[in-house]
Amino acid sequence: SEGHSAHEPFGMSHATYQAKWTECMQELMEQVQIEYLPAEAAENGQSFQPGFQHYALLYIKYLQIYKKLEDCHNQMVHPQKR
Repeated sequence: SEGHSAHEPFGMSHATYQAKWTECMQELMEQVQIEYLPAEAAENGQSFQPGFQHYALLYIKYLQIYKKLEDCHNQMVHPQKR
């Protein structure tokens, strides 16, 4: 397996993408918590009426996370392509 690391300097290592993947999972957990804010507020007797901006920001963040995950997946599945 000497030639296995030959193309590694051109791209990020598998471990690097694994770290990015883990980071994305943490971001997704945060997103879920943000999404439940209105329900939690209602349970606590507080009023939290999220407007368009709240959902727009959630949507944009989800798209950014998706893009990162897609990139990680592609690099792990096809490490030689760049």
